[in-house]
Amino acid sequence: MMPIDKNSNHEEALKIRLKDLKQKKQDLDSRHKHLKRELVQLLKVLKDKKIRVSKSHKAECLSKAAEFKEIEEKILPTLLEEIKSTRESLESISSFRKANTQTKNHYETADKAEDFLSWMNVSCSSELESELYLEQVLVNKSNPKITDRSKKVEDVNIKYFGRYYSKRDPRHRGDEGLLTQAILRAKEQQYDDKIVGGIIEIIKTYPQNTWVTCVPDKHGRSKRMQELLSCLNLRKEMSGYLFARDFFLEYTDSSFSTKGLNAKERKEKLEKNLQGKPQINLTGCNVLLLDDIVTTGATLVRGYKCLQKMGAENIYCAALANTVYYSNDK
Repeated sequence: MMPIDKNSNHEEALKIRLKDLKQKKQDLDSRHKHLKRELVQLLKVLKDKKIRVSKSHKAECLSKAAEFKEIEEKILPTLLEEIKSTRESLESISSFRKANTQTKNHYETADKAEDFLSWMNVSCSSELESELYLEQVLVNKSNPKITDRSKKVEDVNIKYFGRYYSKRDPRHRGDEGLLTQAILRAKEQQYDDKIVGGIIEIIKTYPQNTWVTCVPDKHGRSKRMQELLSCLNLRKEMSGYLFARDFFLEYTDSSFSTKGLNAKERKEKLEKNLQGKPQINLTGCNVLLLDDIVTTGATLVRGYKCLQKMGAENIYCAALANTVYYSNDK
């Protein structure tokens, strides 16, 4: 039995990669500036009618201009994207470690596969390998059964209907990651018809005359959840359910973000910035609160408490997918 320091090797490799990428960017910046100076001088020569310019001189100018353009338009942007992605991966590991130390002050030990499953938000059973409902929908499985799992956070029961894999998880881009990919695409566009159809079937498992709402979109981000609600409201299958024109909840801080915060800090910031709209009265109502991804459950729990204060009688919390933690250190 050996101690497991989750993600430590991967984190070290990412730090080395980030250092190499920064050095590469520094070298490219230097080359970019050098070419710019040379091109300025070459252009002065080309514009000076008193100086005869050879073909080789012109060719040199064109070659350097092409190199300058490629660095500026292709190489540097790609490199900056790599640096950003590597930083995000490091921040993700750091955030996970901080959150984990809130409840664990020692390394876990493991000597069999089951011991690693505590690092994933799923139970240790044969169900681990089974497809959840939205995963079945995306692989075009005939007559998919509405299968879900749930997690309880602060006495709030949260159902989820698929799994979300992090970028460092090999399943992120494979067939198992179709739902993950669909959720990420929706952040730039909107949910495709398959997902919307699946969500409709999920909503139909809840009592009719239930108000359906979502965790609100953050300021400056895509309006995917607002568009999802509008789309659902137009579907005739949803005629027995209630939809408002806007969210019941709102973020009071336009720059709100929980990135890099541990569990306690995240909860405190949510309590301060995610609020129910004071003009809305939900006394005696049933409300279904949807979110795309549940990780710690803090956002949905905060939303649940806000809806309670607004008078809602029965509150249901559901997410499209639950984050699965990944470690390749066995």
